[in-house]
Amino acid sequence: MSLYRRFVIAGLGLIGGSLGMAVKRHGLAEEVVGLARRRETIDQALDMGAVDSGTLDPIEAAADADVVVLAAPVMASAALGRVMMPHMKPGSVVTDVCSTKSLLIAELKKAKPEGLSLIGGHPMAGAEKAGVTYASADLFVNARYLLMPVEDHDGHGERLAALVREIGARPEVVELEEHDALVAMVSHLPHAAAQCLVNTVADLGLKELTRLAAGGFKDITRVAGSDPRMWSDIYISNKTEVLRALELFKSQLDRLSDMISGSDEEALLEFLKNAKDYRDGLSG
Repeated sequence: MSLYRRFVIAGLGLIGGSLGMAVKRHGLAEEVVGLARRRETIDQALDMGAVDSGTLDPIEAAADADVVVLAAPVMASAALGRVMMPHMKPGSVVTDVCSTKSLLIAELKKAKPEGLSLIGGHPMAGAEKAGVTYASADLFVNARYLLMPVEDHDGHGERLAALVREIGARPEVVELEEHDALVAMVSHLPHAAAQCLVNTVADLGLKELTRLAAGGFKDITRVAGSDPRMWSDIYISNKTEVLRALELFKSQLDRLSDMISGSDEEALLEFLKNAKDYRDGLSG
């Protein structure tokens, strides 16, 4: 059942392209419109069935939109929102799929005209590959999809939650103030740890390590292959919470270092058992 007439996705990367494909597969909008910086991206999205039409002009995309989903990296999404929102009709809604919220929502609130709804969104799904080439209508299946209503005039929150369920995800309302702290720990820190681990090995410059870096190393560092521009934006826009998470992580590394240095087998076993038990509890 169609929930929207004109559904605009501003940014046709992995998440934006996947969202378009999922919305089209389930018939949730009469028209899915893509906004991109390059005509080649729009052509590819059209070929993949991610959009019905596309434009390079953000003002044209905003005109007569029922919903605009900001799906570019966070800094670019803030800039797009500032340009697009003044040209949207009253009663429409702006949402996003960005990994950080505080900076983005603050910028959007400044530019938002009266009568426009604003709802933060963050699908906890993705891949280390960037671009619409890797988009999939199944990307959101069984994923948590966080929603943060900032201002909701016409029940858009319920309609977005219905759309989220239709594409196979699980909507969950969280407080805007909590979001950045939560994702810093469970998303941003793991990426930072993987990136640091890869750079630690890479900086040694040993060919033998390149040959041996397989199996577990590749598994644990998979997310280090994610888009550098996107992650630079994430770290800067969520600076306070990411730095806090890194400090907590460093304290764990220091604990481990002290236990190894002191050959404290009992403490090491307890440390490793705690990690294993918690990790095993995440299996569901």
